[in-house]
Amino acid sequence: VKADIEFFLGEKAVVFPERDFLMQAQMQSGPIQQKRIEALDKILGGARIVVASIEAVLFNLMPPDALKNLKITLKVGEQIDMRTLCQKLVTNGYSAVDQLEGQGQFFLHGGLIDIFPFNSESSVRVDFFDDEVESIRLVDPVSQRTQEKIDKIDILPAREICAEKERLAMAGELLSKELVSFNKGNKNALAVEEATNTFALAAQTLSQGGYPAICDQLMAYVYPEYTSLLD
Repeated sequence: VKADIEFFLGEKAVVFPERDFLMQAQMQSGPIQQKRIEALDKILGGARIVVASIEAVLFNLMPPDALKNLKITLKVGEQIDMRTLCQKLVTNGYSAVDQLEGQGQFFLHGGLIDIFPFNSESSVRVDFFDDEVESIRLVDPVSQRTQEKIDKIDILPAREICAEKERLAMAGELLSKELVSFNKGNKNALAVEEATNTFALAAQTLSQGGYPAICDQLMAYVYPEYTSLLD
């Protein structure tokens, strides 16, 4: 369909796939989630033609302004505090590690930050001089050798649901209240046990500013304002 549309209209089309949940883990497939995030970024960037199913169009999404604010763009010569950058990466769902092993991780060592964006096949090494980005180099993920220099890098969120700690804490509080209300009004002991096992830990993790394993199911708590691809 995408190829046919591009042929007849003479313009690039963006494919926005449906969510693809892993049945047992109740979480999205990583590759599909990243394709959705990259598609949303292109749409926000002005893409005019979008190929999507009805399910993909109507499913609740993170508000456009939130996604715009979460996107990190690093440019050579710009000023940014390294601690601030690290905090932004954590907010975006990236993990701080001692050595990069895969996408969605970053490693702070001295005046350098190695980052492996989900939207890149190579990690990047950002060299700082004080609070100024002095250089950005692509790094081979296998050999760890630096490659060519680049002027800038866009780093997209690692997951569809990302937010500041304050918003996550509010979502955790809301989820906890609804869980208590559900359990009080439910006489089905098995349903109460299943709900508690599924959502109690998730609510606690959110309250602490973290992302629970089932975070992909909790968009309505983190961003109660309904937003779809049509907005």
